Amino acid sequence: GSNDGDVHFYEPRRSYEHAGSCRGLESYVTHLDFDFEGTLLQINTGAGAQHWCSVPSGSRLSAEAVLDRHPRWRSDYPTDQRLPACRRYRHRRW
Repeated sequence: GSNDGDVHFYEPRRSYEHAGSCRGLESYVTHLDFDFEGTLLQINTGAGAQHWCSVPSGSRLSAEAVLDRHPRWRSDYPTDQRLPACRRYRHRRW
């Protein structure tokens, strides 16, 4: 994710070659969540919108198309709800 309204995908097995992008988000990215297969990405933006993209093509998907697939998200959060705010953790100093 980035603050330019795009999410870029890179292939680590190919020297981080650019594999695709989900473009045209109206605001900066606040949350990202992949499904367990790694083929879908759920995105929340600073404008309060929720988007879904295919990975790595970056094709935008409708909520209905995503719900038809019954994805299981890494965060275990439902598709039809915005991802919760990130928690801030204090880092221990050893």
